[in-house]
Amino acid sequence: MQSRTLITSSLLILVLAMPAFFVEAGHTTTHAPRLEQLQQRQGALQVLRTALIRIGTDKQQNEYAKPIAEKSLKLEQHAKELLEQGDANGAQQQLTLALDVVKAAISTLRNQETLIRSLNFESLQDEYTYEKHRYDSYCMLADLLLKDRRIGAAIKLREQAQTLADTASEQASDKHFSDAVKTQEQSNRLVVQAIRRNGVFIPG
Repeated sequence: MQSRTLITSSLLILVLAMPAFFVEAGHTTTHAPRLEQLQQRQGALQVLRTALIRIGTDKQQNEYAKPIAEKSLKLEQHAKELLEQGDANGAQQQLTLALDVVKAAISTLRNQETLIRSLNFESLQDEYTYEKHRYDSYCMLADLLLKDRRIGAAIKLREQAQTLADTASEQASDKHFSDAVKTQEQSNRLVVQAIRRNGVFIPG
């Protein structure tokens, strides 16, 4: 059992470290991906989705993890449909979106675990870096989960969060890390509020 757990953990770390297919927002690759690549990507997604559900259960955050797992499954199914229609690049984009949202969700849950287990950072700079990483994860989730929802109050919260994040970045550049940490924490809370305002639960 212990050996199996270690193998599973190693596989999860490997999958999380995998780079996304060569797709940027709004762009597709010039060469259609091979079927083998798509199958590997789909396999990685299934591993991560299983891990997300398990982590959500372990942390009693099923209300957060399950809807994201379901969304990734819908994206995977859409990818299959596009592939059947001969649109390999479109299928690739859907799988990439699904992987990104699951990775961000796992990152959010694990960041929360790190924060709960240890509030001791070696420096204020490290603490700022940690909070900035949380912000990036929250923003990725917001962009992927809420792209079809346009609630004015939530949009305003995101804009306020971005302004604060920019201020925090400037404070960090000036080595004012204590102020940067506080400002970034405020920004993070606003992004979480924006996601919740759209009816999607998120811990934080």
